[in-house]
Amino acid sequence: MMLRKLIRPLAIALAVVLVAASCGDDEEDAAPPAPPPPAEQPAAPAEAPAAPAEAGGPSDAPGGPFTLSVGGTGYAMPGPAGGILGALPPDEVFPWTYDFDTAAFEAGGSPAAPFDPSIRSAAQNYEIAWVSGWAALEFSQYIEDSIRSTAAASGVSIGAICDSEFDPEKALACAETVAETDPDAVIFGNWRSEAADSSMAVFDAAGIPVITIDVWHPNAIFFGANNYVSGALAGINTGLHALETWNCAGAHVLLAQNLTAGEAPDLRTSGFADGVQAVCGGDVPVSRIDVDGSPENGLQSTTDWLTANPGAEVVLATSLDDVVAVPMSRAMEQAGRTGVAAGHGAEPNGVERLNEGPASETRYLGSVAYFPELYGVYAVAALIDILEGRSVPQEIHIDHVWINRDNVDEYYDPDGLPIHTLGPSAPAGGPSDAPGGPFTLSVGGTGYAMPGPAGGILGALPPDEVFPWTYDFDTAAFEAGGSPAAPFDPSIRSAAQNYEIAWVSGWAALEFSQYIEDSIRSTAAASGVSIGAICDSEFDPEKALACAETVAETDPDAVIFGNWRSEAADSSMAVFDAAGIPVITIDVWHPNAIFFGANNYVSGALAGINTGLHALETWNCAGAHVLLAQNLTAGEAPDLRTSGFADGVQAVCGGDVPVSRIDVDGSPENGLQSTTDWLTANPGAEVVLATSLDDVVAVPMSRAMEQAGRTGVAAGHGAEPNGVERLNEGPASETRYLGSVAYFPELYGVYAVAALIDILEGRSVPQEIHIDHVWINRDNVDEYYDPDGLPIHDLGP
Repeated sequence: MMLRKLIRPLAIALAVVLVAASCGDDEEDAAPPAPPPPAEQPAAPAEAPAAPAEAGGPSDAPGGPFTLSVGGTGYAMPGPAGGILGALPPDEVFPWTYDFDTAAFEAGGSPAAPFDPSIRSAAQNYEIAWVSGWAALEFSQYIEDSIRSTAAASGVSIGAICDSEFDPEKALACAETVAETDPDAVIFGNWRSEAADSSMAVFDAAGIPVITIDVWHPNAIFFGANNYVSGALAGINTGLHALETWNCAGAHVLLAQNLTAGEAPDLRTSGFADGVQAVCGGDVPVSRIDVDGSPENGLQSTTDWLTANPGAEVVLATSLDDVVAVPMSRAMEQAGRTGVAAGHGAEPNGVERLNEGPASETRYLGSVAYFPELYGVYAVAALIDILEGRSVPQEIHIDHVWINRDNVDEYYDPDGLPIHTLGPSAPAGGPSDAPGGPFTLSVGGTGYAMPGPAGGILGALPPDEVFPWTYDFDTAAFEAGGSPAAPFDPSIRSAAQNYEIAWVSGWAALEFSQYIEDSIRSTAAASGVSIGAICDSEFDPEKALACAETVAETDPDAVIFGNWRSEAADSSMAVFDAAGIPVITIDVWHPNAIFFGANNYVSGALAGINTGLHALETWNCAGAHVLLAQNLTAGEAPDLRTSGFADGVQAVCGGDVPVSRIDVDGSPENGLQSTTDWLTANPGAEVVLATSLDDVVAVPMSRAMEQAGRTGVAAGHGAEPNGVERLNEGPASETRYLGSVAYFPELYGVYAVAALIDILEGRSVPQEIHIDHVWINRDNVDEYYDPDGLPIHDLGP
C-alpha cells in the first residue's frame, strides 16, 4: 500500500562557507584571502535515495575518484587524497562527543552520519563566545550576524567577542581573553594556522569545547568548505567555457597558492586544475604562483607570471578566494591576455567584477559561493549538540553554488550583498519538504507551478504546522514543543537498553508489508533492541483493534502500528493510551501517535507531472482526461496523492484537463472492474491518464485500459513488485503502464525504530515524519529493482 523513506539530502540548499586564511608569516599586515560564502552543489539527482544507516559522512567530500555532475553531465574526477585534516572524506570522519571531565573529544567507532544544521531550541541559555577571523572583512561580519541571529532563535547568548585581525599573536590573545570569561563554548574564527596549537591549549586547559571555521585546529570541530569539490566545480565550469570559446586550444591553468592557509584550502586549486582537465584533457599544463593573500600581491604576481610566460595562449586562473582572483583577472585584462579567472567566495568584489561586463572583457568568469551568512546556523547548532551531550561529526563540510553572470542576480544585489533568503528566520523548517500552499516542483530540470495542498490535514501537515512531540509517560500523551520541528535524522541509533518493540502489520500478505517487517527486524538488531509481539491486521479494522489489544497485553516498550484502516484509529489508540505505550503509525494518521508516511501530495504531483509530460510528448495532451481511483477509507492524507496527480497533469497539459474519480476498495479485482465500468461509461475520454493510491490498484487500471483497447496510461504509487513486473512487460504503448512513485518500504524500519528509540529515551521527534520519492519508469527501473520487483539497491541498515 503506501510508503517508503529515503534520506533526504539537506533541506533546501542551505550552505555555508569557507575562508582561506592567507598571508605569509612575514606579511602580517597583508589582507587574508577573503573567506568564501553558500552553495548549490552539483549533486546527485534529488530523487535518488541515500542510505540512512551509520555509513556516509557529513558531506559529499569524496575520498578518491568520483563523478561530479555539472549541467547534467558527469565528469570523472581523481579526487583528493585522504588524511588531510580539514578535508577528510566521509569514511574518515567520525562522530565526536565532548568529555567535560577530560576536556577532549572522544571519537565514535563508525563514520559519522550527515550533520543536521536545523535550528535547535537549547535546553538552557548557554553562553557562546565568538572570535572573528578579521572583523574588518564583510565576510566576517556576515558570519557574526548569522551567529547572533541563530543564537537568538535557539535561545542561547553571545558572550565575549574578540577580533583576531588575521594575526596569529592576536588570535592567541583572543583565546586567552574569551577563556577568562568562562563561556560554555567558543566559535573560533582564527584563520592563521600558526596559532592553532597555542590557542587550543588555552581552551583545553579551561575545558571549553570549540568549533573552528575554515582552518583545522586540534581537539576542535572543524567547520568549513568542501574544498576539493568547490575547486572542481569552478574548474569544470571554467573548462566548459574554454571548450565553448576556444575549443580548449592553448589552455594553460594558473593556480595562485597560499600554503600558509594549510593543505585543506589548497585543495581548491588542485580541484580546479582537475576540473579543467576533466573537460579539456589531462595534458593541459598547470603552473603555480605563490601569493600572500593581498589583492596587490595577487595583481603583481599574476602580471609577473604573464610577462614571463608569453606562450600561455589561454590562461585559466584561480586562487583561494575572490580577494586574489579578481586582481588576477585585472592583470590578464591589463596585459591584453586571453583567458579567464574564477574565484572562491562570491564576495562583494567578485560580484561587482561579474557585473562590470562579460568575461570576454573583464576576464572574470565566476566564483564558487560559500554563504558566510549561514555559518552561524551550523556553528551554533553544533555547539548546542555538543553542550547537550550529543555527538557531531569531527568535520562538517558544505555544498557550493557556482555563481556567474547568468545567476548572480538570484543571489546578490549589484553591491555584492546577499538577497536570497536562506538564513534562520526562525527555528522553522519541518521534517519534510511537504509544501503548504503554492510551490514549484522541479522535474527533469524544469519547474512546474503546483497549487499545493491545504494545510491542516493530519498526516499531511506542511512544515510550519509540524511540531516536536515528547512522550510523557506519566500522562501517556505526547506534549508539543512551541516551535516547528527540525528535520528528523533517521540514522541508526545505539539504544541505551534492550527495548522491546511490538509490530502490527497493515497486511502481511503484501510484499510491501514484508519489506517493512524485514527492515524493522534488521534495524532493531543493528540498534540493540528486540522485536516482541507481532500481529497482522489483515487490512481489517476489527482485526486491527484485536491486534492492538493483543500486543498491548504483552507490555512492550513501544509499538509500530501499521494499521491502514482509519476506522480503527481511535479505538486502537485508546488501547495503547490506556496501557501507556507510545506508538508510531505508518501511512495513516492516528490520534496521540507519531505519523510516519509519504509526502502524499508531492508524490502524487511527481507522478502527475511525469504522466503529463508523456501525454504531451505522445498525444500533445489532446483529449487528455484524468481518472483518479480513490479509497477514502484510507483518510484525507493518502488521498492527496490523487489530487496531486491531477494537479501535476494539469501543470503540464493545462488546467482545463477534465478530472473524474471512481471509488475502489483497495483490491486488484475491484480496481480492474471499477476501471472497466468507467471506461465503458465514458467512451468520449480519448486519452485516459489514471492513478490510484498504490500499484495494487494502478496495475489493474492499466490492464483494464489495455483490455478495452483504450488510449492512455496509468501511474502507480509504491513501485511494488506487481508494478515493477508490469513495467518490465513492455512499453507503455502496449501495457498502458507508465511508471510508479517509489516509497522503499525496505527503509521504513530505519525511521520507525530510530523514532521510537528517541521517544523512549526522552527525546522529541516531529509529530509527522514525511519522506521523499523517486519516479520509477522503464528508463531507471533496473537501477532499483530486479525483474521480479525485488530491490537491488543497497540502502538498508
